[in-house]
Amino acid sequence: MTSYLLLNQVDFIKSLTVIKKGSEPWWQWKMKDIGFVMNSAFGFFTMIMLTRRGLAKLKERAISKALVAT
Repeated sequence: MTSYLLLNQVDFIKSLTVIKKGSEPWWQWKMKDIGFVMNSAFGFFTMIMLTRRGLAKLKERAISKALVAT
């Protein structure tokens, strides 16, 4: 959340620079581009965490079934 607020502040400074100087600064990104990158990273991170948790549950279930079978 903090990084998104920081990006909003940087975008605000970029907007003020465009208004004052009338030209784009050296970085020419838009907030929707950064939002896409952040959402993609969050989705990828969530997918990794859920996969790891799911594999751990499957392993735990296999161990408990092996204990019950013996």
